[in-house]
Amino acid sequence: GAMASLRVLVVGDVNGEVGKLYKRVASVMKKSGAFDMLLVSGSFFSAEGGADETWMSFTRGDAKVPIPTYILGPVTELQLPKYKVASRGGDIVENITFLGQQGVYVMPSGLKLAYLSGTYNPATHDLEDQPEPRPGYAKADVESLVGFASRPSYSGVDVLLTARFPAGVAGNAAPPSDLTAARSNCVGSAAAAQALRPRYHFAGGTSAFYERAPYSNLLPGMPPRNATRFFGLAAVGNAAKEKWIYAFNLEPMSTMDPATLLTPPPGLTPSPYTHGRVPPPPPHAAPQGSFFFGHQGGAPPKGGGERKRRRVDNGPREPSGPCWFCLGGPEVEKHLVTAIGKTVYVALAKGGLTSDHVLVLPIKHVPSSLALDPETRAELTQYKEALRRFFTQQGKACVMWERNMRSQHLQLQVCPIPQEAAAAAEGIFRERGEAMGPNFKWEVLAAGTPLTEVFEGGGDPPYFLLTLPDGTELLHRISSGFPLQFARCVPSAFFNFAFCSQYVSWERLTSVATFVSSVLQGRPGITQAARCAGEG
Repeated sequence: GAMASLRVLVVGDVNGEVGKLYKRVASVMKKSGAFDMLLVSGSFFSAEGGADETWMSFTRGDAKVPIPTYILGPVTELQLPKYKVASRGGDIVENITFLGQQGVYVMPSGLKLAYLSGTYNPATHDLEDQPEPRPGYAKADVESLVGFASRPSYSGVDVLLTARFPAGVAGNAAPPSDLTAARSNCVGSAAAAQALRPRYHFAGGTSAFYERAPYSNLLPGMPPRNATRFFGLAAVGNAAKEKWIYAFNLEPMSTMDPATLLTPPPGLTPSPYTHGRVPPPPPHAAPQGSFFFGHQGGAPPKGGGERKRRRVDNGPREPSGPCWFCLGGPEVEKHLVTAIGKTVYVALAKGGLTSDHVLVLPIKHVPSSLALDPETRAELTQYKEALRRFFTQQGKACVMWERNMRSQHLQLQVCPIPQEAAAAAEGIFRERGEAMGPNFKWEVLAAGTPLTEVFEGGGDPPYFLLTLPDGTELLHRISSGFPLQFARCVPSAFFNFAFCSQYVSWERLTSVATFVSSVLQGRPGITQAARCAGEG
């Protein structure tokens, strides 16, 4: 059925006025209840890269950010140091997430958030291989988004965030009162908006609030499409008292009734970008994994469950907030659980890469494979084998991975792939690693090597452990700049997964329902396979 709407707050440029921002957010939430997220279009820090005392208190950990906040990248060189901790996207302090240079981020709710960081700078726009993040986006960034939207399976995004007004946005509509913003030369934002056809597009970089009349994305001879509403939001706490915060309810398009989604709103105008069709993507714009597909297996813990950076400790971490994966905890989504053993359980991945992508998790709180006791390790290994056999019976191979970084409960991801893709798996992941830069290294672990032997120093170092279809284990020791969604950034064809068109509400995927029922009724499914493993 239809999903509850998400309550979303959006603001324009913050310019380092972090205290004013969250003071206002707190008063809005006090008056009208909690919101699910805060999106920032425009610049989060001041042009000089500064921010106020509230920001300092967040970085010291003296104060908590009260709402999950998503921000764009730098718009000036001086802001770059603030993004060092997560240059390719990630939390820059707990609960403030830098989205990345460009991409589409799919939230656990199914909400699809597209983003293009930076401004149009003609001097650097055409340069290749620029470091990330960059204050001026590159042509390749825009081509990547356009290429993504040009796939036959593309079905749209809910929100697009850009730092500046798209060039020409006021065409076919009443102009904004800030004429500088109206004359924006931000061609990348316009190309992204034209190609992605977001339901909502928000931009900063304006001194006055602007709400454009909704415009049509229809092209002659094409199927019906959703309309777009564009908003330009003024700067936080601006002296002119121009509107800088916008609150709205949004049901993700992935769970909406298509008829509702496609109903034209009143006052619809033609598109401002009527330069004909969206150009086809240039050949080199194949997605290089800059699309960050949402958190694997559920929302990140809100209660400060993220790991503190560079913390060294011995012994397993206790969850510092509610853990979404402790089976006895109130947070776990029981309807996703398909099999429960003595010490581990299997659950469907929420927002999985395929309809039968599953997680194997310890029942008790175990932060990573390094902290497993012998009994749990043995049962986890049995489940891995059982799943491999189960997928083999279905004519599929599978890849498995564990990311021990900013996750507080061990999640072994198990994702089936077409049998014919199995031989290519190692090459694809190695290529994906190389794309991360020259310092990225894979180590091949000797068969049966326990991780505790690999990391002899103890503690809880961050790593990404990949098990290929033939059982080979590849280990990457994570340093900085590792994208949370690394595994989801490999080419989608590998998972035989028509990306966006599959993001219908997963309850509607009959294959999932069949999968769960076959498992629960003990047909030759996972439970039975696990039982064989138990007997064997």
